[in-house]
Amino acid sequence: IRLEHYDRTRPLVIDPTLVYSTYMGGSGADQITAARLDSAGHLYVAGSTATNDLVATTNTYQAANAGGIDIFVAIIDTTPGNGFPILYFSYAGGTGTDIPLAMVLDSSNNIYLTGTTDSTDFPTAGSAVATAGGGTNIVSGFVFELNPGLSSGTSSLVYSTYLGGTTGNQSANGIALDSGGNIYVIGSTKATDFPVTASAYQSTLNGLQDAFLCEITTASSTLIYSTYLGGELEDDGRGIVVAPNGKVYFAANTNSAQFPLAGLAYGSSLVGNYDIIIGAMDMTQTGSGSLVYATYFGGSDNDIARKLALDANGNLLLTGYTLSYDFPVTKDALQPAYGGNGDAFVLVVNPSNPAFLLYSSYLGGADGDVGNDIAADNSGFLYVTGYTISSNFPTTVDAPQPAWEQGTDIFVTKLQPGVAGLAGLKWSTYFSGGSGNSGLALVVGLDGTVYVAGYAGSQFPASSSATQGAFDGGYSDGFILVMSQP
Repeated sequence: IRLEHYDRTRPLVIDPTLVYSTYMGGSGADQITAARLDSAGHLYVAGSTATNDLVATTNTYQAANAGGIDIFVAIIDTTPGNGFPILYFSYAGGTGTDIPLAMVLDSSNNIYLTGTTDSTDFPTAGSAVATAGGGTNIVSGFVFELNPGLSSGTSSLVYSTYLGGTTGNQSANGIALDSGGNIYVIGSTKATDFPVTASAYQSTLNGLQDAFLCEITTASSTLIYSTYLGGELEDDGRGIVVAPNGKVYFAANTNSAQFPLAGLAYGSSLVGNYDIIIGAMDMTQTGSGSLVYATYFGGSDNDIARKLALDANGNLLLTGYTLSYDFPVTKDALQPAYGGNGDAFVLVVNPSNPAFLLYSSYLGGADGDVGNDIAADNSGFLYVTGYTISSNFPTTVDAPQPAWEQGTDIFVTKLQPGVAGLAGLKWSTYFSGGSGNSGLALVVGLDGTVYVAGYAGSQFPASSSATQGAFDGGYSDGFILVMSQP
């Protein structure tokens, strides 16, 4: 189907109100890659910057960029009418390239980050698994815990470790916590000496690149559980979550025909060039017993998962992009047919449910569309952000920006599973900042406020109250976008 900007025969929709938008960046390449909210409504964002242009607060862990590209972490007060002041800002990293790819908060609002580093002097602390990286020209993963409530300086770094081998690059892409404070990390590695435990499902590298999954406690330098997971070609671990019942779920991408499967798999074989893998681990078990469930999912072309999340019922939410005209969709799909040239997708599954596939829909227009993050509110509505170059991406008429600006535009979409067709589109908007823009992170507050972050170009429409109202130069700046809902 070809989706136009809106359909006047659709039921009345109430679009969101733009509350606040700001740049956050310096004169180099800057982006915000992760966002979270605490119980008090403070917005936490993490990103990367190549400059010293961003101003650290007085109670910071690291006041300046240590060199190359550094991580930054900011905490923002979102109290209505307060002007969105930055309560905390810190750099973090070594003299190389350090990029955060995922973030989670614990009940005390300690910040946990994972990502990639090639810095030989990345700061480590606590009972680190490894105090050194893989060596020259090797990219390592990292796990980093920061307590911004402690006194300034190095004392606020609670825990930090390198994670990886020495014979190939790795990327730590997802992070989660359980109720006991244990840390779970997923990513990909090309190293033949990635650290694994005796309980590992798979103790050696199977292909050119395998996924890895680890369980870490900050109380010990010994990994609780660590394994390779993959087939004969390339496998990429993308997301990991811990359900309220303690189950550890993961998502990966693969072009391996021999990726290990377990349980009553929804898809028993590789269908396209790349398929998504959805699975569950029990890291209290050993060997083959630790992989509880794993299935292929996708159509006859490339299908790539970008983000995995949980809803309030313990269902798994996934988004990414597909080039498959036959990507599996459900009868209540917002968009049951492929728009063309790559569409985002919205997916809800539950390996514990006999049906497994609870909701699936394309989301896109006639050109390229990619979903980068997904979330659900307590009423079951789904929210997706990413980027689009489609002139006919589905939007609603009174959205903050209903029309394409002829570049790579951010999109933010709210939809309702269980309601088929365009009636399931609650609202949807473009948001443009020039030629290069993308929504990378999305969170929804308890009051329904939607927070989106990512990177934007020189024409991003910052609000009059913005902390940084103008583009600071370079390839991109980070951005924060806030929209309220009635």
